[in-house]
Amino acid sequence: MFLRFFILLLSQTFPAGNDSPLFNSSISLSLRKVAIEGEGRKGPYKLPDIFIQKDSEIVIKETIQLEREKDYFLNTKNGTILFFESLKEDEKVYISYRYFPFNIKKEYKTRSIRSFVQGKPVLKEKIKEEKIKKYERTGIVLGGAKTFSIGMNSSTGFSFDQSLKVNITGEITQGLSISGVLSDENTPLEPEGATESLEELDRIYVTVEGRGIRATLGDYRLNYRTITTPVIERDLLGITSDIKGSGTEVNASFGIPRGKFHSLHIKGMEGKQGPYQLKSQDGDEDIVIVAGTETVYLDGMLMKRGEKNDYTIDYSLAQLTFTVKRLITGESDIVVEFQYSRIGFRSSLYSTMINYKKSKYNIGCFFIRDGDEITQAEGFELTNARKGFLAQIGDDTTMNWMESGVYVGEGKGEYSFADSFYVYEGYRKGDWNVSFTYVGEGNGDYIYSDTLSGFAYVSSNNGDYVAKIRVPLPESENYAGFDMGFDDQKRLKLQGVFFGSDYDRNILSGLDDNDNKGYLTELNGDIKLIKSKWGDMNILSGYRYRNRNFKPLSRIEKEDFEERWSMGRSTGMEEIKKGGVIYNKENLLFSKANISLLRRKNIDANLREGLFSLRRKNLPKVDVTSSIVSIKGDTLLTGVKKNGLNISYSVWRIMPVVFAKQELRKESSKKRWREGGGELGFLLLKNSKLSFGYSKRFDELFNITEENYERESRTTTKNFSFETEEINLFRGNLNVISRKRRFTPQFPGENIELLLIEFSTHFIPFRRRFDLETNYSVTGKNSSLFKEIFYEVEEGKGDYSKDTMTGEYYPDTLGNYKRKIEQIGEGNPVTALRTYIRVGFSPAKIIRCNFTASVCEENKGKEKLPVYTLRLSRFLDDSLTVSGRQSLDGNISLYPLKSTSLSYSFNFTKGLNNELVSRAKRDYSDRNEFRIEQSLTEKSKISLKYSRKRRIEESVERGLEKSERREEFAPEYSHYILDYLEARIKATTGNVKIEEPLWYSHLGVINIKRESLSPGFNWTVKNSAIIDASFAVTKHSTPTNEEDLPSDVRSFYPIGITTDWKIGATISISNMFSMNLSYNGLNRPDKKTLHSANAELRADF
Repeated sequence: MFLRFFILLLSQTFPAGNDSPLFNSSISLSLRKVAIEGEGRKGPYKLPDIFIQKDSEIVIKETIQLEREKDYFLNTKNGTILFFESLKEDEKVYISYRYFPFNIKKEYKTRSIRSFVQGKPVLKEKIKEEKIKKYERTGIVLGGAKTFSIGMNSSTGFSFDQSLKVNITGEITQGLSISGVLSDENTPLEPEGATESLEELDRIYVTVEGRGIRATLGDYRLNYRTITTPVIERDLLGITSDIKGSGTEVNASFGIPRGKFHSLHIKGMEGKQGPYQLKSQDGDEDIVIVAGTETVYLDGMLMKRGEKNDYTIDYSLAQLTFTVKRLITGESDIVVEFQYSRIGFRSSLYSTMINYKKSKYNIGCFFIRDGDEITQAEGFELTNARKGFLAQIGDDTTMNWMESGVYVGEGKGEYSFADSFYVYEGYRKGDWNVSFTYVGEGNGDYIYSDTLSGFAYVSSNNGDYVAKIRVPLPESENYAGFDMGFDDQKRLKLQGVFFGSDYDRNILSGLDDNDNKGYLTELNGDIKLIKSKWGDMNILSGYRYRNRNFKPLSRIEKEDFEERWSMGRSTGMEEIKKGGVIYNKENLLFSKANISLLRRKNIDANLREGLFSLRRKNLPKVDVTSSIVSIKGDTLLTGVKKNGLNISYSVWRIMPVVFAKQELRKESSKKRWREGGGELGFLLLKNSKLSFGYSKRFDELFNITEENYERESRTTTKNFSFETEEINLFRGNLNVISRKRRFTPQFPGENIELLLIEFSTHFIPFRRRFDLETNYSVTGKNSSLFKEIFYEVEEGKGDYSKDTMTGEYYPDTLGNYKRKIEQIGEGNPVTALRTYIRVGFSPAKIIRCNFTASVCEENKGKEKLPVYTLRLSRFLDDSLTVSGRQSLDGNISLYPLKSTSLSYSFNFTKGLNNELVSRAKRDYSDRNEFRIEQSLTEKSKISLKYSRKRRIEESVERGLEKSERREEFAPEYSHYILDYLEARIKATTGNVKIEEPLWYSHLGVINIKRESLSPGFNWTVKNSAIIDASFAVTKHSTPTNEEDLPSDVRSFYPIGITTDWKIGATISISNMFSMNLSYNGLNRPDKKTLHSANAELRADF
């Protein structure tokens, strides 16, 4: 287990003086969402913040909102929460609350005032000095817990564990501070790519900082670049240190990369917001993105993660989806930099960097080594045979495939080997275990069968998988360089860099090592020609050369490289020369013109760019852009010309914007598109904005015969937006985008209609007794594909002829083929909807209610209005639904604070999945639970619980696959025999009915009767110890022969008597130390008795 660290930084402090910002300006309370993982105890559990706003918390456990003073106690001052029932180790509770985002001490003390009496002796009282710990004397504040535990299990033996959680902040000595939270436990929070901030919860580190020095231990981001060129950006686990002084900066770092770095360019698709699949350096899609390491650019602009921002990302599936705020079109350029985990080798990275700057000069150098450790393979075993195999293939990544079948013995595997392929036999019915790798549709020999729950052979190149594994190649890279610069702060600025790389694709092989070494050199200059009251004029120049073997550690091109040059990045030789002029008159105008020349192995290109911006007060803001790219060489694209105009002006609360732009592309035929439109915005209230937008675009192709442009398609885009921040306990936003593209009848293409709607509100009126939150998001797409078809006619009566060599058709007035445009299929409508509504209200102290309803539906029906308007009768339809799920959760409590309380909770869920290859899967589940609690006296209480659960799984093709119904009644009685001794007894009786007609039709309905009795007690010993003990006897019985029962049924419901006994004690030794002791015994009729014990010593400080 890695040592983990984290820190929570609070941003404001009280300034000296009488003017406190607390009363002179408004304060925005911060919202925090955290998850607590149970530790088998009631608490208290420490929250990351103190001074939490009262009544602002929402505590959710298993979709049910817990009630304060009934289910938990929250100390808003100290930031701790205590649950009235212990949280099991596999349970999670999600908490959201608001807190004050500034530092407030827990105690404030006035100075001691000496007594003074006029004309009388002064009586001095001897003041007892409070003992202060050394770390408190230095200003360090520590908080956290340290535990040591020893466990015993009768099946696995003894085990030892320890954990450490320490919050550290403050000043060690004058000028030297420390901050952080260190822990050797994995964080209980599971990051999701739908939220904006992950780092403060997932990045854990400790930092020591002083005058000129800084050191970080734990998770950190190594980000280094020269003045002009990026060098490296990595998320590491390790240590880094910086020393600064007298113009010198020195950094030394060592760490383990959290994943493999990769930069990927994706061209957007018309009508597709996502998901866009991220791939590895080798093109593999089966990767996992390391959470929080991605950086996303759209058309050169940095995007922000989050459902309410620009994009969301599924880290486990490596898929990127953009929100309604960012419309993706066929012209969108997406650049994603990320780190991903893979099967391979653990790597290590160390670096040294030195920079010196004095007066007008700067110089720097660095050395970085990033390499795999062949002794630390992850996800596979590097045997001697595999080492020898990798040593023979050199750097060829198409050769590192090996057979994956392993013979494990008769009846110990899942597959048998017949002739030249593997046959799935079932669990422990075969002789071989085999790993399969996805290689793309139609490129493999096997397919996955839902019926078999295994892989089936379908012949060569007709499947999607192969019975092989790709053995990763261990690689290493040494990266070094230096940079020099001169800046007189007046007229002249020069900067130069030289980088060298030594990249070995396979360190186990000496073959193909003649191309390991590469280099890059770059020079940039800036000369200020004129500096006067009429404005400033600068001349820019630059040169960069990279040989074909150079391999950078990070992307060195700017984020808008693909958009500016209209071509992708290259890993080979590249030379770029550039020069330009800038004129700037402050508060009036800014203009720039530059020329760039690019040379690659088989390509020469030049880029001419111009920019003019008018920024005069009380006048419209005008931006004019122009760029021309000319390309010669091995490419179909020979030129691109772009022009743009943007005018905006603010009048009172009205903000109009108009724009026009066009692009001309020279490929095998000339193409151009022109677009114009505008937006009208209004500032309605203090924090509200309303805007309308409209644009129209025309795509045209050049007709060589007619020597003019013909319209290929027309695209219309409309958008509406309304946003309001929190005003009087209400906030909301609405975004609507409509986009239609239509091809003219004489051109092939895909007609697309796209509608994006996002609507969300949060309303908390009536002193927060009513809480309403809604979210509605829908994407409606309808597409129709039209293709070009040539059909044969009589000789001389056609307009085209066919080339017998290439099979292509070409214009010929005496030809024997004619051309027509026909629609393929009946269109492809898809509507994806996701919505939920959450309602919580407590109109009086006698009742509390919480309800949540959610609907997810991906529907291919032609009629979209029923989906938009939530006509649920059209949802989860076998013929229309691609996938969908509906759920309803609720909890109602009556008299929650009275001696008699009643509660009812429920959950209904149903879903349909039509994306499986062999079948359409439908599932349904419901849960109802009634609970009555009655306080008989001040010391005794009785509760009655009745629950009913049901889960059904079926397929459209095969009918019912599995059905399970469970009904239970559980009375419980507790009584305080003494003030600190509680005795309780719980009885449970119920029935379970299971049916699996697909695989066990001969068994019919399996009836299992379940009975249990569980006495126990809880003893609090003078507030210094809590002892809890319980003993449970459970009996499962069924008329069905035990040997005939399915294995999953026997595992969950062992037939016979099962006894489970537990005893635990939490002992408070002092204010700082406590001890937890526990013993658990389990006796099942089908297994040996299992004993386990654990002793833990805990220190809270």
